[in-house]
Amino acid sequence: MNRVTPDEFIVKESGIRIVDGVHVHMPTDFARENLFYVRMESRYRCDTTYQVVRSNLDSFLMFYIKSGALAFTYEGKEFEAVTGDVVLINCRKKHQYRAVRETEFYWFHFHGMASQAYYDRFENGSRNADGCGIHFKGCTHLEDQFSLLHNLMKNHPDEEGQISVLVHRMLSMLDSSEKQEVPLSEPVRAALAYMDEKYNRKIDMSQLADAASVSKSHLTRLFNRELGTTPYLYLMRVRLNQSMRLLLSTGRSVEEIAADCAFYSAANYIRCFRQNTGMTPGKFRQLVSGMDSIGKII
Repeated sequence: MNRVTPDEFIVKESGIRIVDGVHVHMPTDFARENLFYVRMESRYRCDTTYQVVRSNLDSFLMFYIKSGALAFTYEGKEFEAVTGDVVLINCRKKHQYRAVRETEFYWFHFHGMASQAYYDRFENGSRNADGCGIHFKGCTHLEDQFSLLHNLMKNHPDEEGQISVLVHRMLSMLDSSEKQEVPLSEPVRAALAYMDEKYNRKIDMSQLADAASVSKSHLTRLFNRELGTTPYLYLMRVRLNQSMRLLLSTGRSVEEIAADCAFYSAANYIRCFRQNTGMTPGKFRQLVSGMDSIGKII
């Protein structure tokens, strides 16, 4: 497929100290017509001389600030995105951004499917105090998604279906955070902390309710109202996210990871993983990290 390797691609912006590959992909006709598709992606580390001024590019551009800060001028507004923030801009409009200090960030250019519709939805929402609806603050939960996309674009850019799923998941997660207008209640925060600490053990609703100091029925109502899901489904998400980290960062087998994340059987883990990602844990590991299902490099 039409792909430019990092060694062939010349980065023209000044101030870039480390480029973790600039991955370019020419989408197929099928992807253009039916999917979200990523044209270019990378992870940069840059100093304060880094600055971009641009307009009239037919693309949407999304950033995740891993550390540091980028200052943006866009649509007559100025704002600063810091660690954990996400920014989405329409590159057809004039835009400018620069590093305020040494900064590391993911970025990718994308288009297709409902890209414009999502952008319009966010821009019109203007959820943030600075009045800029395309600046999403405190999105550290999306860092894993940016990392997964980076690895897919680096190793398997032709997996257009999986790349489309990831882009859609990010937009959907941003849309969910857009609706989060009130802080979480103390019982919900307590239950989330309990899950984060003890996800690798058996947890039932009675334990969660005790940790939150409320009844089981009241805790379920709070989760539905504040998070739009049930305690059980949220716990499943925590365990699946942790299992993804183990799949990519260790050589442990699928069976071992299933036990580590309290799925109790590999069959149950594989079924849950497939329902939530559309693929098996082994296929996910192979696509993103180049390891087989038992953790050997292939």
